[in-house]
Amino acid sequence: MTPWQKGWRAASPWGAAGRVWLAWPATSGDAERDDALREDCLDLATLISEVTDVTLLANPDDVADASLRSPAGVKTVPAVHRLTSLRAAAPLYLVDSAGAPVGGLLGEGEAGRLLLQAVGLPVLPGPSWLAAGAVECDGAGTVLASERALLERAGLARAVAEHQMGEWLGAERVVWLATPEDEAAVTRVARLVGPGTVAAVEWGDNCARLSAVGLTVVALPSPRRHGAWASYADCLMMGNDVVVPRYGEACDNDARGLLAAALPGRNVTSYPVGILGGLGSLAVVEPALGAEFIP
Repeated sequence: MTPWQKGWRAASPWGAAGRVWLAWPATSGDAERDDALREDCLDLATLISEVTDVTLLANPDDVADASLRSPAGVKTVPAVHRLTSLRAAAPLYLVDSAGAPVGGLLGEGEAGRLLLQAVGLPVLPGPSWLAAGAVECDGAGTVLASERALLERAGLARAVAEHQMGEWLGAERVVWLATPEDEAAVTRVARLVGPGTVAAVEWGDNCARLSAVGLTVVALPSPRRHGAWASYADCLMMGNDVVVPRYGEACDNDARGLLAAALPGRNVTSYPVGILGGLGSLAVVEPALGAEFIP
Protein backbone atom coordinates (compact mmCIF):
# COMPACT_ATOMS: atom_id res chain seq x y z
CA MET A 1 0.00 0.00 0.00
CA THR A 2 1.14 3.51 -0.71
CA PRO A 3 1.27 6.01 2.17
CA TRP A 4 -1.79 7.75 0.73
CA GLN A 5 -3.71 4.46 0.68
CA LYS A 6 -2.82 4.01 4.36
CA GLY A 7 -4.43 7.36 5.08
CA TRP A 8 -1.11 9.15 5.52
CA ARG A 9 -0.44 12.60 4.13
CA ALA A 10 2.09 15.38 4.33
CA ALA A 11 1.74 17.59 7.38
CA SER A 12 0.19 20.91 6.38
CA PRO A 13 2.53 23.90 6.76
CA TRP A 14 0.05 25.69 9.01
CA GLY A 15 -0.34 22.76 11.40
CA ALA A 16 0.25 23.06 15.13
CA ALA A 17 3.95 23.21 16.00
CA GLY A 18 5.36 20.68 18.43
CA ARG A 19 8.90 22.05 18.29
CA VAL A 20 11.06 24.30 16.12
CA TRP A 21 14.63 23.32 15.26
CA LEU A 22 17.39 25.79 14.38
CA ALA A 23 21.02 25.25 13.38
CA TRP A 24 23.59 26.86 15.65
CA PRO A 25 25.95 28.41 13.04
CA ALA A 26 29.11 26.36 12.65
CA THR A 27 32.55 27.86 13.30
CA SER A 28 33.97 29.25 10.06
CA GLY A 29 37.23 30.81 11.24
CA ASP A 30 35.82 34.35 10.94
CA ALA A 31 35.18 35.04 14.63
CA GLU A 32 33.39 38.35 14.09
CA ARG A 33 31.00 36.94 11.50
CA ASP A 34 30.42 33.75 13.50
CA ASP A 35 29.46 35.79 16.55
CA ALA A 36 27.06 37.95 14.51
CA LEU A 37 25.40 34.87 13.02
CA ARG A 38 25.02 33.32 16.46
CA GLU A 39 23.52 36.46 17.94
CA ASP A 40 20.93 36.42 15.15
CA CYS A 41 20.24 32.75 15.87
CA LEU A 42 19.74 33.51 19.59
CA ASP A 43 17.38 36.38 18.82
CA LEU A 44 15.30 34.14 16.56
CA ALA A 45 15.30 31.32 19.15
CA THR A 46 14.08 33.79 21.78
CA LEU A 47 11.21 34.89 19.53
CA ILE A 48 10.16 31.32 18.76
CA SER A 49 10.43 30.21 22.41
CA GLU A 50 7.55 32.57 23.23
CA VAL A 51 5.34 30.39 21.01
CA THR A 52 6.67 26.83 21.24
CA ASP A 53 9.69 24.72 22.23
CA VAL A 54 13.02 25.38 20.49
CA THR A 55 16.04 23.10 20.05
CA LEU A 56 19.39 24.12 18.57
CA LEU A 57 21.54 21.71 16.59
CA ALA A 58 25.16 22.54 17.47
CA ASN A 59 28.44 20.95 16.51
CA PRO A 60 29.90 19.01 19.49
CA ASP A 61 32.62 21.62 20.06
CA ASP A 62 30.00 24.39 20.13
CA VAL A 63 27.44 22.80 22.45
CA ALA A 64 28.76 24.42 25.63
CA ASP A 65 28.83 27.89 24.07
CA ALA A 66 25.34 27.51 22.58
CA SER A 67 23.91 26.21 25.86
CA LEU A 68 25.42 29.01 27.96
CA ARG A 69 24.21 31.75 25.62
CA SER A 70 20.72 30.36 24.98
CA PRO A 71 17.67 31.75 26.76
CA ALA A 72 15.95 29.63 29.39
CA GLY A 73 13.98 26.74 27.93
CA VAL A 74 15.97 26.51 24.68
CA LYS A 75 17.67 23.11 24.40
CA THR A 76 20.87 22.22 22.56
CA VAL A 77 21.57 18.89 20.84
CA PRO A 78 25.00 17.89 19.45
CA ALA A 79 25.14 17.16 15.72
CA VAL A 80 27.94 17.48 13.18
CA HIS A 81 26.89 19.94 10.47
CA ARG A 82 28.05 22.93 8.39
CA LEU A 83 24.67 24.63 8.24
CA THR A 84 23.12 27.98 9.02
CA SER A 85 19.79 27.06 7.41
CA LEU A 86 18.11 23.73 8.16
CA ARG A 87 15.97 23.81 5.02
CA ALA A 88 18.22 21.45 3.02
CA ALA A 89 18.26 18.95 5.89
CA ALA A 90 14.58 19.19 6.80
CA PRO A 91 12.57 15.97 6.73
CA LEU A 92 9.17 16.04 5.08
CA TYR A 93 6.86 14.88 7.87
CA LEU A 94 3.95 12.56 7.10
CA VAL A 95 0.97 12.37 9.45
CA ASP A 96 -1.94 9.94 9.83
CA SER A 97 -5.63 10.70 9.46
CA ALA A 98 -5.72 12.13 13.01
CA GLY A 99 -2.83 14.49 12.29
CA ALA A 100 -0.26 12.56 14.34
CA PRO A 101 3.24 12.23 12.77
CA VAL A 102 4.12 8.74 11.53
CA GLY A 103 7.58 9.37 10.01
CA GLY A 104 9.47 11.48 7.55
CA LEU A 105 11.30 11.57 4.24
CA LEU A 106 14.91 12.72 4.47
CA GLY A 107 16.53 15.64 2.70
CA GLU A 108 20.29 16.17 2.41
CA GLY A 109 22.79 14.99 5.05
CA GLU A 110 22.15 13.36 8.41
CA ALA A 111 20.64 16.25 10.36
CA GLY A 112 17.13 15.30 9.24
CA ARG A 113 17.62 11.76 10.57
CA LEU A 114 18.52 13.18 13.98
CA LEU A 115 15.40 15.36 13.99
CA LEU A 116 13.23 12.30 13.36
CA GLN A 117 15.06 10.13 15.91
CA ALA A 118 14.70 12.82 18.57
CA VAL A 119 10.92 12.23 18.65
CA GLY A 120 11.03 8.52 17.88
CA LEU A 121 9.85 8.79 14.28
CA PRO A 122 11.12 6.42 11.57
CA VAL A 123 12.80 7.39 8.33
CA LEU A 124 10.41 6.42 5.55
CA PRO A 125 11.90 4.79 2.43
CA GLY A 126 10.59 7.33 -0.04
CA PRO A 127 12.34 9.48 -2.64
CA SER A 128 14.72 11.95 -0.97
CA TRP A 129 13.91 14.65 -3.52
CA LEU A 130 10.49 15.13 -1.92
CA ALA A 131 12.17 16.83 1.04
CA ALA A 132 14.62 19.74 1.29
CA GLY A 133 12.22 22.47 0.23
CA ALA A 134 11.57 21.07 -3.25
CA VAL A 135 7.86 20.74 -2.53
CA GLU A 136 5.20 22.37 -0.36
CA CYS A 137 2.08 20.32 0.44
CA ASP A 138 -1.26 21.13 2.03
CA GLY A 139 -2.00 17.53 3.04
CA ALA A 140 -5.21 17.58 1.00
CA GLY A 141 -3.97 16.90 -2.52
CA THR A 142 -2.28 20.17 -3.54
CA VAL A 143 1.49 20.23 -4.04
CA LEU A 144 3.67 23.16 -5.08
CA ALA A 145 6.84 21.89 -6.80
CA SER A 146 10.09 23.57 -7.77
CA GLU A 147 10.92 23.24 -11.46
CA ARG A 148 14.56 24.08 -10.76
CA ALA A 149 15.01 21.55 -7.95
CA LEU A 150 13.21 18.61 -9.52
CA LEU A 151 13.19 19.01 -13.30
CA GLU A 152 16.54 20.77 -13.78
CA ARG A 153 18.80 19.75 -10.88
CA ALA A 154 17.39 16.30 -10.07
CA GLY A 155 16.73 15.58 -13.77
CA LEU A 156 13.31 14.06 -13.17
CA ALA A 157 10.68 13.69 -15.84
CA ARG A 158 7.58 15.69 -14.95
CA ALA A 159 5.29 12.65 -15.27
CA VAL A 160 7.54 10.50 -13.05
CA ALA A 161 7.73 13.17 -10.37
CA GLU A 162 3.97 13.69 -10.36
CA HIS A 163 3.32 9.94 -10.15
CA GLN A 164 5.55 9.58 -7.07
CA MET A 165 4.01 12.65 -5.48
CA GLY A 166 0.67 10.98 -5.91
CA GLU A 167 1.86 7.76 -4.25
CA TRP A 168 3.64 9.43 -1.34
CA LEU A 169 1.72 12.66 -0.84
CA GLY A 170 -1.64 11.98 -2.43
CA ALA A 171 -1.04 14.74 -4.95
CA GLU A 172 -4.13 15.43 -7.03
CA ARG A 173 -2.88 18.72 -8.47
CA VAL A 174 0.76 19.69 -8.81
CA VAL A 175 1.59 23.32 -9.54
CA TRP A 176 5.08 23.70 -10.99
CA LEU A 177 6.71 26.99 -10.02
CA ALA A 178 9.77 28.89 -11.20
CA THR A 179 12.43 30.05 -8.73
CA PRO A 180 15.39 32.44 -9.00
CA GLU A 181 18.51 31.06 -10.66
CA ASP A 182 20.46 30.50 -7.44
CA GLU A 183 17.48 29.32 -5.36
CA ALA A 184 15.75 25.98 -5.85
CA ALA A 185 13.42 25.92 -2.82
CA VAL A 186 9.80 26.46 -3.79
CA THR A 187 9.07 28.04 -0.39
CA ARG A 188 11.13 31.09 -1.38
CA VAL A 189 8.46 32.03 -3.92
CA ALA A 190 5.25 30.57 -2.47
CA ARG A 191 3.85 29.19 0.78
CA LEU A 192 0.56 27.42 1.40
CA VAL A 193 -0.72 29.43 4.36
CA GLY A 194 -4.22 27.99 4.77
CA PRO A 195 -6.75 25.74 3.03
CA GLY A 196 -6.87 26.82 -0.61
CA THR A 197 -4.73 29.88 0.06
CA VAL A 198 -1.16 30.54 -1.07
CA ALA A 199 1.09 33.53 -0.38
CA ALA A 200 3.35 34.18 -3.37
CA VAL A 201 5.79 36.69 -4.75
CA GLU A 202 5.61 37.27 -8.47
CA TRP A 203 8.39 35.41 -10.21
CA GLY A 204 7.78 34.69 -13.85
CA ASP A 205 4.12 33.74 -14.21
CA ASN A 206 3.86 31.88 -10.88
CA CYS A 207 0.86 33.81 -9.60
CA ALA A 208 -1.04 33.10 -12.81
CA ARG A 209 -0.22 29.38 -12.53
CA LEU A 210 -1.52 29.29 -8.96
CA SER A 211 -4.71 31.16 -9.81
CA ALA A 212 -5.34 28.87 -12.78
CA VAL A 213 -5.83 25.84 -10.50
CA GLY A 214 -8.31 27.65 -8.28
CA LEU A 215 -6.04 28.70 -5.40
CA THR A 216 -6.63 32.03 -3.68
CA VAL A 217 -3.38 33.95 -4.20
CA VAL A 218 -2.11 36.54 -1.73
CA ALA A 219 0.23 38.47 -4.03
CA LEU A 220 3.13 39.80 -1.96
CA PRO A 221 5.51 42.59 -2.96
CA SER A 222 9.23 41.92 -3.35
CA PRO A 223 11.95 43.71 -1.38
CA ARG A 224 13.87 45.92 -3.79
CA ARG A 225 17.28 46.21 -2.15
CA HIS A 226 18.06 42.66 -1.03
CA GLY A 227 18.34 40.58 -4.19
CA ALA A 228 16.35 37.60 -5.43
CA TRP A 229 16.96 35.58 -2.24
CA ALA A 230 14.80 37.98 -0.18
CA SER A 231 11.13 37.02 -0.07
CA TYR A 232 8.15 37.80 2.12
CA ALA A 233 6.93 34.30 1.31
CA ASP A 234 9.79 33.05 3.52
CA CYS A 235 7.51 33.34 6.55
CA LEU A 236 7.67 31.21 9.66
CA MET A 237 4.41 29.38 10.40
CA MET A 238 3.78 27.89 13.82
CA GLY A 239 0.08 27.03 13.94
CA ASN A 240 -1.83 30.17 14.90
CA ASP A 241 1.35 32.28 14.74
CA VAL A 242 2.74 33.55 11.43
CA VAL A 243 5.93 35.63 11.37
CA VAL A 244 6.70 37.60 8.21
CA PRO A 245 10.26 38.72 7.32
CA ARG A 246 11.02 42.40 7.74
CA TYR A 247 13.77 43.83 5.50
CA GLY A 248 13.74 47.48 6.50
CA GLU A 249 11.92 48.51 3.32
CA ALA A 250 8.80 50.53 2.67
CA CYS A 251 6.81 47.45 1.61
CA ASP A 252 7.43 45.57 4.89
CA ASN A 253 4.14 46.74 6.40
CA ASP A 254 2.28 46.07 3.15
CA ALA A 255 3.42 42.44 3.14
CA ARG A 256 2.43 41.86 6.76
CA GLY A 257 -0.90 43.62 6.22
CA LEU A 258 -1.76 41.53 3.17
CA LEU A 259 -1.12 38.29 5.06
CA ALA A 260 -2.99 39.49 8.15
CA ALA A 261 -6.02 40.35 6.01
CA ALA A 262 -5.90 36.93 4.31
CA LEU A 263 -5.56 35.05 7.61
CA PRO A 264 -8.18 36.49 9.97
CA GLY A 265 -8.01 35.10 13.48
CA ARG A 266 -4.33 34.27 13.25
CA ASN A 267 -1.52 36.19 14.91
CA VAL A 268 0.49 37.71 12.03
CA THR A 269 3.59 39.63 13.11
CA SER A 270 6.89 40.62 11.48
CA TYR A 271 10.51 40.14 12.46
CA PRO A 272 13.71 41.77 11.13
CA VAL A 273 15.87 39.56 8.94
CA GLY A 274 19.48 39.75 10.10
CA ILE A 275 22.79 38.48 8.79
CA LEU A 276 21.39 34.92 8.66
CA GLY A 277 19.43 36.09 5.64
CA GLY A 278 16.13 34.32 6.14
CA LEU A 279 13.31 33.35 8.47
CA GLY A 280 11.11 30.37 7.65
CA SER A 281 13.90 28.82 5.60
CA LEU A 282 16.15 28.73 8.68
CA ALA A 283 13.85 26.56 10.74
CA VAL A 284 12.30 23.10 10.77
CA VAL A 285 8.83 23.13 12.31
CA GLU A 286 8.08 19.71 13.77
CA PRO A 287 4.35 18.84 13.77
CA ALA A 288 2.67 18.52 17.14
CA LEU A 289 1.99 14.96 18.28
CA GLY A 290 -1.76 15.28 17.91
CA ALA A 291 -4.48 17.02 15.94
CA GLU A 292 -3.41 19.80 13.61
CA PHE A 293 -4.38 23.43 13.91
CA ILE A 294 -7.15 24.19 11.42
CA PRO A 295 -7.56 27.92 10.70
